[in-house]
Amino acid sequence: MGGHQWLFTDQICPESLPAICLRHDVDGILWQPKNIFSEGEMEHFKMEHTATFSALGYVLASKQDKKFTSCSPDFQFSVVSDCARHLYLYCQPESINSALELRNRKTGQSVAHIAKQYVVSLEHCDRILGLRVSPQCVFVLSKDTLYGVKVKS
Repeated sequence: MGGHQWLFTDQICPESLPAICLRHDVDGILWQPKNIFSEGEMEHFKMEHTATFSALGYVLASKQDKKFTSCSPDFQFSVVSDCARHLYLYCQPESINSALELRNRKTGQSVAHIAKQYVVSLEHCDRILGLRVSPQCVFVLSKDTLYGVKVKS
């Protein structure tokens, strides 16, 4: 794990240790620490690869005003908040409808998957104090308001 930039930690499952997301090249790789018990042996510790967030390391490097970063418990999207009023949602790549044809402009190569990104502006929010993510919703706490942003499943 040495030599990889820390991106965020998140409690994915209540009965396990918090997962750690590290930058590997441009991606964010989510690792879940686990204790393995074997008969007659001492405790062993291992890190299990849980999810990959494409280009998340690259995205976070460009965010100068980021405050919180998290992901959904089902790993379908990651979210980054800035200090004041914006959320940036990055969804996992999805297959394109087979009736549609999408090609890369430069290479002409056919594209089979596309990842969507969304920007949410929170009105009347001067400072974001907290962020929590569920599979379908992002909850954002400000001084006076608790926002719930529904994410399309």
